[in-house]
Amino acid sequence: YHLKRAEKGIKLKGIESPECRKITKEIYKVPHTEIRYFEEPAPTVMVIYKNKILMVDWEDSPVAFTIQSETIYNSYKKFFLEKWEKAKVS
Repeated sequence: YHLKRAEKGIKLKGIESPECRKITKEIYKVPHTEIRYFEEPAPTVMVIYKNKILMVDWEDSPVAFTIQSETIYNSYKKFFLEKWEKAKVS
């Protein structure tokens, strides 16, 4: 997925906890990928794109759902960008 995304020139900005670095280390090498680290826990994986929010829980039985709403998208994007500014660069 990430290689195809990068080939299309689609950028990814991600914030994760430092302990995730070992799990996702290969993603860091993919072009158009920028990861920062934040000590505060996040409730679940969030993907924000094109007026949609994708929530994913990767536990024993993965669960995912999508919310399509411009209002909610704008709220989550603002939240993400505020956290992005405070997150540490690797």
